[in-house]
Amino acid sequence: MEVDEPYDAFLALLKAKDKEKCVRWAIDQVDSGRLTVLALYNKILAPALAIIACTGEDEASCIWTEHVSTNIVRTIVENMYFEVLKSRDEMCGGRASRGKRILILCPPEEYHDVGARMVADFFTIAGYEVIYIGSNTPKHALLAAVREAEPDYIGISVSNPYHVFGMKKLVDALKSAGRQGMKVIVGGAALESVPELYKTMGADMHLRTFEDICALKD
Repeated sequence: MEVDEPYDAFLALLKAKDKEKCVRWAIDQVDSGRLTVLALYNKILAPALAIIACTGEDEASCIWTEHVSTNIVRTIVENMYFEVLKSRDEMCGGRASRGKRILILCPPEEYHDVGARMVADFFTIAGYEVIYIGSNTPKHALLAAVREAEPDYIGISVSNPYHVFGMKKLVDALKSAGRQGMKVIVGGAALESVPELYKTMGADMHLRTFEDICALKD
């Protein structure tokens, strides 16, 4: 299929729910050097998911379609892992290892975690040791993870605005369970319109981009 714009080409395949062609297209774009992993995530995958997100019209049809699209994108992201590892020496100042560990997670009952999964790869490229927990993990299990893994940072992805209300208690509990000096980073769609919201959550910072991660001072 000949389409001038890579995003339009991918979006057409995604709307057709053609998983095989979507995955093959993404791998070919990166293998050929036409797209970096970062460009694939930022310019193709994330915008495509955003435009397919449910708006309330024909809810039943929208929900299953969104789930199909999300799972296709998740498969692509998982197939990019070796490219992510290769990129550690090429991006973010060439720092292959910072000697810092971060846990990436979502609040309990948060089911939208593909954005968090991409962010986990961003931190890997930036030289962090990443432990990705993902979506809908009970609070007591998150606290156990913090105590046992002893991270330097916790990254929390908040997609659903509903979860903003419980974030202060969650952040406070995670900080109490963590090592001295551990910092909590928040991000996600729920904070986009009010970036300073992280302060009321008790978090230490709000990061939005890969460049923000690279600029993070250890």
